[in-house]
Amino acid sequence: MQKTDVVLPNGNESELIQMAIRIGFTDIIFLTTRSDYVYKSIHSRIRVHTAYLIKNMDEISRMRKRFDYIFARAERQFFESDVDFVVGLEAPTGNDSFHYRNTAFNQVHARLCKEHNIKIALDIGMLKNVSFVETLCAFGRMMQDATLIKKQRLSSSCYSFATKPYEMMPPESLIGVAAVLGLKTFK
Repeated sequence: MQKTDVVLPNGNESELIQMAIRIGFTDIIFLTTRSDYVYKSIHSRIRVHTAYLIKNMDEISRMRKRFDYIFARAERQFFESDVDFVVGLEAPTGNDSFHYRNTAFNQVHARLCKEHNIKIALDIGMLKNVSFVETLCAFGRMMQDATLIKKQRLSSSCYSFATKPYEMMPPESLIGVAAVLGLKTFK
């Protein structure tokens, strides 16, 4: 069962850790865009990892030495690289069609993820802070992406991507959303 969450700290690392412990996580990943970010955990009840959201291909090898994980936006260049996770699949790339949703993920990207062993990170937190119509559109895109994820048997999971402690979701809720999408989560 997944007991990991990805959060975006903004000087509130200790509050995020306390909330993660309180709601039952065993691991937490601090995702940042700051290349000079360093966090050393002193907690014995939770494992803290750091991750970097890369902006271009040149940063991968340099940041791989400094961070535990490398995240990337869902752009073609990153699907062909040595990143650990891809995020932002459900970001709209245009108006939705009647028969399919426009997402940043397609069959070519799915095959590249399989070849390069890239995990898919779905941002469940984005569903909470938008209008009802935007939530439905984003969830529809996630369902379409989930079809490709299942078809290619990719590793995927749902995370809150919270910036504040009260935005975090319990592991059971994240697993529940993954189950509704028909996804199996990785550990």
